[in-house]
Amino acid sequence: MDRSRCISRVVLAVLLGHVLFLSGCATNSYKLMQESEQRVSEQAMFSQVSQQMGAMEKRIAIAQAGGVAMFSPEDMSSALRSLAQARRYYDQFKLEPGKINKSASLFFGDSLGEETLTLLAKASESLNRAEANKRRSDSLLAGSVENFTWLKKFQAQTYYPYAYRDLEQAHKGLIRKVARGRFESAQQALPQLLREQKALEIMSAQRFYLKDISKRVEREGRYSLDRYAALSYSGSLSALNRAKTIIAQNPRNEAVILAAKADAEFSFEVAHAVAGDMKKLVDMNRREMERWLLLLTAKLNETGKALGSSDVRDRSVLSQLELIAKAAHGQSEKLTKADSTVIETEQKLDVTAEGSEALASRVIKLEEERTALGRQVEALAAQMDEVRGVNQQMLAQDKLIVKDEYVPLSQRKSLFW
Repeated sequence: MDRSRCISRVVLAVLLGHVLFLSGCATNSYKLMQESEQRVSEQAMFSQVSQQMGAMEKRIAIAQAGGVAMFSPEDMSSALRSLAQARRYYDQFKLEPGKINKSASLFFGDSLGEETLTLLAKASESLNRAEANKRRSDSLLAGSVENFTWLKKFQAQTYYPYAYRDLEQAHKGLIRKVARGRFESAQQALPQLLREQKALEIMSAQRFYLKDISKRVEREGRYSLDRYAALSYSGSLSALNRAKTIIAQNPRNEAVILAAKADAEFSFEVAHAVAGDMKKLVDMNRREMERWLLLLTAKLNETGKALGSSDVRDRSVLSQLELIAKAAHGQSEKLTKADSTVIETEQKLDVTAEGSEALASRVIKLEEERTALGRQVEALAAQMDEVRGVNQQMLAQDKLIVKDEYVPLSQRKSLFW
């Protein structure tokens, strides 16, 4: 009996030890499972915080580079403060992810990870408002911004520094109004800024394109052009004013402006050439003037012969020029006709191969004729340029000479003064 009880006790002790052993194993497994789940949770939280932190820092950098702070300084400052606090929390658990679930405050509150996500969300909201304000401002002030681009191209800040500075200040004032929510007030003030920008753009463009030619016309016109070639000088001034008018109509149409500028420069050079010839004429006596006139008619005769005209030196200078111009016109018509014939001949060559050699010879001959006519026209143009500025002056001098022949020598005036 005692032996049986002893065996029972031994068995009971063994069973009890086995139960206790199994209970300890279960407890350890549960702890391991909890620790594993906690590590997974910490890693997921850390990954989420890291991604949002990187994305927010990138957005903030882009916003700062784009000048968002200028359009919404308060919202931008709020975003930067929230990001800075989130960065401080992030640095606490970056090296020890186990701290991510630690309370942010001493006794209670969200964990560091949760608080960091909250701060990043606040930063995102503030930045969204700032970016929206910038987009609204950009939409309103797009025209003003474009005007400043053209003002810089035309060097307005160099030619008119004070006016340019005033416009910049006015533009910044509108930005501040938008940043403070006074959008309607900015809308009302914008048209005045645009008008002032356009006026300064025109003035700057006129100086940018016409500064050099304007200075030459003003400086040289006073001393020589207005004295010896007043009509030509007046023509150059008119061409310059036309260029200014074209700029005022559209200062951004560069092709048209450059063409008008070239016309003004050419008119100025014409005035120079006329003034040079007039000065020579003024310094001539009658014998020298006659020799010069004979030389002129000889040149005209050579030009006429080159164009197939007869000798017309028995006519007045203007008549000679008219006849030469008529001959040149005839040669031009022949040249045009020759070109048409060449085109027709080439078309015939394309249509049929019969008689190709004869047609090819004809084409070559016509090409030679066209080239010769072209050279004659070029020679005429060059010689016409030499005499164009002189013939009208000669007629004026002829009238003075004829009138002076009937005045007593003691009462005669100088030919040119």
